[in-house]
Amino acid sequence: MDRQHHRCSGSPALGGIWLGAILSCACTSKGRDTGADGSADELARACIVATSCAGPASLVSATKCIEEVGRAALSGLQALQAHMLACARRTTCEEFRACWGGGLVMVQPMVSPGVCQGNTMVAPNQPGSPFPALSFDCGAIGSQCEGLASNDIRVGCNARPCDHPTPTEPACVGTVASGCGGWSEYTTVDCGGSDRVCQVEGGQAACKGAGAACDESDPVKCRGSVAEYCENGGVATVDCATVPFRTACSEGSVSNQACAPAGTECDPYSFVDHCEDSSLQVCADGRVTSVDCTQLGFSLCSIYAVGPGHCREKI
Repeated sequence: MDRQHHRCSGSPALGGIWLGAILSCACTSKGRDTGADGSADELARACIVATSCAGPASLVSATKCIEEVGRAALSGLQALQAHMLACARRTTCEEFRACWGGGLVMVQPMVSPGVCQGNTMVAPNQPGSPFPALSFDCGAIGSQCEGLASNDIRVGCNARPCDHPTPTEPACVGTVASGCGGWSEYTTVDCGGSDRVCQVEGGQAACKGAGAACDESDPVKCRGSVAEYCENGGVATVDCATVPFRTACSEGSVSNQACAPAGTECDPYSFVDHCEDSSLQVCADGRVTSVDCTQLGFSLCSIYAVGPGHCREKI
């Protein structure tokens, strides 16, 4: 079946697809117009701006960023979302990087392999890479760079140190769980978005389904777009239609994949962002979507010597 690219235009006919706003994007003299509501449309545009401004050495493509934003929204781990949205509205890439904290773009504030240089996370280049190492200043989000206790050379930005316990955490404040995880990464998760409650167990604060007892191996059940799944021994429900980029219930899947992309046109894990004239082709919610880079304040769409396509400013 031929792929039908959704293009940026003034009056798109999309048949109700949530990407409507991304197709009417614009740039104003005050900055890049990525919308103002934190919707899936705005998040997609923010991912395109962020990964394009990171340049050819970006560790993630726009499609990868979009997919990870969707997974983070489903779990409640959205530490960098508001920061990305705010910085993506800046007029130039130089202003974006100054706001963001560098050129290292990620959805969760950690990188592997990586090292801390002062309070800055640095992702070393592969041997022979022609590109400069990318970095992120943890201070941009009020955090500290720390080595994490994983089986890899991993560092992260922690809102508070995780190298020693505190008397106040792990903790539950309403539906919000906070504390240090198994890698010594500090996380804050709002469990309330998908019928979950916060519980402290085994020295960690975590989300648990608020419903009947269940087994983690129980498959996902669907009622339309609403997914019923098991989390930490309790049944939880989430309306996948409200989850950006993963708007379909995934019947029969394992519980940590309750929602999936609605389309089958592209696979976000294998799709390679590419250019058609000035438009960047990305995969969002399982659909190939065409976004005109010039409508986001860039000059062109270009493929670097290696890696996926990006929007680019004039050189």
